[in-house]
Amino acid sequence: MSQWYPKICEYDCEGWHPTPYVAREFYGVWGDFDVTITIDKNYILAATGYLQNPNQIGCGYESKVQTISRPPSAKLSLAFYRAERHDFVWAADPEYVHVSRKNEGQSYSTCFL
Repeated sequence: MSQWYPKICEYDCEGWHPTPYVAREFYGVWGDFDVTITIDKNYILAATGYLQNPNQIGCGYESKVQTISRPPSAKLSLAFYRAERHDFVWAADPEYVHVSRKNEGQSYSTCFL
């Protein structure tokens, strides 16, 4: 899902910029995103930002030193946070595979179809 919520137009020293996004890059507001998505626990979800509750989710997001404490319900709530972005995008599929790698001291997470 992208462009799934309304965006306000940008206001700066030149005034309002209400130009719509049509086949080109847009000029818009940057913001901080604090998003919680509740979805069937059989889905793997990929989204903009950093997962805030990895030890409740599992699926490769969790820390290796803590145990997973998934809720017993049929749904999971994934909480993502990312600062200073134009947009928040997410996708979910039960067949996604989550892969984590560590490279020169940095951790990378990717969700593959």
